[in-house]
Parts: sequence; C-alpha cells; structure tokens
Amino acid sequence: MTSDIKPIFDTLADEESAIGWNRLLVEILTAFDCSTGTIHILDRESQLLAPKGLPKHSRISVA
Repeated sequence: MTSDIKPIFDTLADEESAIGWNRLLVEILTAFDCSTGTIHILDRESQLLAPKGLPKHSRISVA
C-alpha cells in the first residue's frame, strides 16, 4: 500500500455527512496503488449489490 487507510475509515465512519463516493474511490485506489476500481453498496431491500454510478440494471445478486 502506498498510503495510510485512515482517511477511508474516517469517511465511512462519518454518519453525519453524505459520502463523497468519488473522493472515497480515489482514496481507496491511492491506498492500494490501483489505477481502476469500483465501489458497490448493498441494497438491503433487494439484497443486490449496486455499483455506484452505474444503472440499476447492473446490480448483482448476493442471495
């Protein structure tokens, strides 16, 4: 890893503010020295993984 991962956890732990998904992705890519990546969130209602920034039809079933 090329940098500290603390900013990643600080961003995720801050429940008072909306998550800046682009900023978070850049922090993750930097921390793990990656050039590309995606962030997926779990839609608790449908139990599907939803990649941030892509259409809903690109969700992945985890059930």
